[in-house]
Formats: sequence, structure tokens, C-alpha cells
Amino acid sequence: RKVDKSDVNQFYEFHELGFEIFLVTRGLALLEEHNGRVQRAMERTLAGRRIRVHFQSKVCGIVDHDHQSLLQVEKDDGTEELIPFDDCIWCTSAAGASWLSRDTPFDCD
Repeated sequence: RKVDKSDVNQFYEFHELGFEIFLVTRGLALLEEHNGRVQRAMERTLAGRRIRVHFQSKVCGIVDHDHQSLLQVEKDDGTEELIPFDDCIWCTSAAGASWLSRDTPFDCD
């Protein structure tokens, strides 16, 4: 996919601390094993701290564009987003995707 400058610029609404935090999850909700009240409380807490949550999405790659790393995020509806990042904390429920160790500089077990 060719990266367009508008893909990157939409995410530069920086947090007052000088950075933004994004959480990408395949789930329909956070804390899916908990009841709706707990889920909504967590969503309010994250929103209050300006942490953006991308539901029903998965990271399917990392793209380098003009010395900027971009997470390639695919939504369940088939649309794709590119999210710029400097640092990434990657958490999975079991094991990372095979391309993660093959196509990135990340160490994977």
C-alpha cells in the first residue's frame, strides 16, 4: 500500500504530555470477560486519559515512510489505517504473528 501524507497527519493531535497512546484490540469491548458496567468504566477511564482504543482491529504490519514507523491496522470491516509511532509495546494473548519476527527488528520468543 502506498502511504499518503494525509494517512499520517490525522494522528498528530498530541496529548498534553507530548505523546499519544493507542490501544488496538480485536475485541468488541475491553475486558470482555467482565460485565458491561466494568467494561464501560474502563472505557471511560481510558477516554479520560485520552487513550484511543481501536476495537475490532488487528495490526497486520509495520510500514516505514520517510523515516517514520507506521502500524498498519486492519479493521474487521476491511478498512485500513496507518498509525505513526516512535515506541511500541506489543501484547498478544498467545504468540505474535509470524511476520513479526520475520519482517521487523523486534525480538520474539
